[in-house]
Formats: sequence, structure tokens, C-alpha cells
Amino acid sequence: MSQTVIIRAAREGEAAALAAAHTEADFEAYAPLFGDRFKRIGEAATLKRWQDALDEGDVVLAAVDGAEIVGVVHIKDDLMRALYLRASHIGHGIGHRLMTTAFAQARDRGVATIRFNVLENNDRAIAFYEAHGARRIGRTLQQDDDGDEWWDYDYVVRI
Repeated sequence: MSQTVIIRAAREGEAAALAAAHTEADFEAYAPLFGDRFKRIGEAATLKRWQDALDEGDVVLAAVDGAEIVGVVHIKDDLMRALYLRASHIGHGIGHRLMTTAFAQARDRGVATIRFNVLENNDRAIAFYEAHGARRIGRTLQQDDDGDEWWDYDYVVRI
């Protein structure tokens, strides 16, 4: 990790780099939690997701280390759809900077609260969000296309 990781707005033309950072961070975070049930997210769908977010003018920020995107955050309206950080960069305050910067941009757009979901057994993420004032408001059963199920906790945080 370089000395300075910058947090900046994602740029047009960076959807592939955002998708790559998202895909790798997703693997690093969820493969240990799901074990044999883990499925890598599809690259084409992930690329489309990030391109759509850029095209729609959502809050999309990148954490950039040198020339590499190592973290991403996406807020659409009052829903945080993604906050991912590569494992090599966790524990250095970068996730905090990503989230608080994105929250400030959402607040500038008139948003007062942010909603999001966290995998029920993702203790690290739960501790992170709760330390930042998020409170659990519910629990949702999720299911993928193969019929695999898991529980997410529903959160809200006032910004």
C-alpha cells in the first residue's frame, strides 16, 4: 500500500476498474464466510452495474492507491448498494473515508438517512457500520438464482 490512498469521484470510463475492485473485494470478504457455498459474482453483470451507476449519476467513489482502484462505494438515492475495500487496505481508515465522503455527497443531494444490508455473519462489517452509528432495523432472507439462501441484516444510518 502506498503512503496516500485518495478518495475521489469515479470517472467515466472506469466501470471496468470499479468492477474489478468490487469482484476481488467481494471474493476476499465473502469466500471465507460462505465457504463451499461461495459463488464469484459475474464479471459482465458487475461491469453493467457499475456502468449504470456512472451513467445515472449516482454517488460513486473510488479509493485509489497509485494507479489502482482498491475500494468502491455506490449510493443510489438513499440506498448504499456497495461498499467494498480490498483486504490489503482494511484497517487503515480507508473504508471510513470512503463511507463518510459518500454520505456527505448523498447529504448534499438532500438525503437524510442511508439504508443498506449486511450479511448476518459478517461480524467485521457489522462492527464497522455500528461503530459509525448504523442501527439494525430488520432482517431479510436473500436467495440467489440457484436457490441458496442466507440472511442479511437491514441497517439504517442518519447522515
